[in-house]
Amino acid sequence: MKQVVRVTILFVLLTAFFYLINQAVINKVYWSGKRLACTLNPQFASVGGQDRQVIVDWKNDAMYDVVIAGSSHAYRGYDPRIFRSYGYNMYTIGTGYQNTLASFLLLKNDCRPIKNSLVVLDVYDNTFSSDGMGCFSRLIANARCEASARDFLMHKFDLRLLNSYFCYVFTDLEREESPLKDGYISNGYSENQDTTKMALDSASAGVMEHEFNPTYITYIERIHKLLNELDCQLVLASHPMMLTPRNRAFHEAFRSYIDPVIQSEKLIYIDLSERVDFNPNRDFMDSNHLNQHGVEKYNKILIDTLHKLQFLPVRSKSFM
Repeated sequence: MKQVVRVTILFVLLTAFFYLINQAVINKVYWSGKRLACTLNPQFASVGGQDRQVIVDWKNDAMYDVVIAGSSHAYRGYDPRIFRSYGYNMYTIGTGYQNTLASFLLLKNDCRPIKNSLVVLDVYDNTFSSDGMGCFSRLIANARCEASARDFLMHKFDLRLLNSYFCYVFTDLEREESPLKDGYISNGYSENQDTTKMALDSASAGVMEHEFNPTYITYIERIHKLLNELDCQLVLASHPMMLTPRNRAFHEAFRSYIDPVIQSEKLIYIDLSERVDFNPNRDFMDSNHLNQHGVEKYNKILIDTLHKLQFLPVRSKSFM
């Protein structure tokens, strides 16, 4: 029996040793401008892009009046230039498919708002029904510091994310592999001028399953608690979507799922998902994202609403 235990321990130690050696090699050796890890597996988390830029551009000592958290809706749907024209300094920490757990950890560690900031949590239906692996993998690989990367891993431990953690540990983060997409402006925001040519019928194709992850509902409560401790305010928001039967059915199911926590936490949810004055062929870049024309319309409506709800003071003549 003792022999079996000794052999098992030796096997585990050797496996761990060779795993670490493997991680060091594939994350330190570069081939054609990319780590060997990304060359061997294109799905492996890469360093750079939106996920890295959001962390790099954030200034811990800056006074951001408004901080936007959320998915690609957050980094493509809130233009700091429009907020600036109303007198507000806004920053979006949005990253692809960012869920509320990821938003919580970003606000807690890498992008911590200062006292009296308003945090707008952009809630996108689909992020409540995904496992979030892609989002977590990229955020771990591009974290500001080792403690942040470790915190992400500990909150959602998975062997796949362990690879991303060792990417952070062994990789030279100054050698970015994933360039910023065209359209990046500043303060986390990426502009897109495209207009969709998609017909509403094609945007309605397929059926969306109404299976939501209860963990992400819990993290709305935890974000609220964190912001109360920081003396910051929280508002939930959703920007307009294409009004297809598919989108409407999914959003209706989402509202029935999220409304109880909104009521129990006494939160304000500015849900503009079903605004009818947004044109599918003029205001959207695809069925789920606004283009720049749509962003300008949405941001003005949102800022005006936040002002009327007394979350933002009047600071410019843009309100007049």
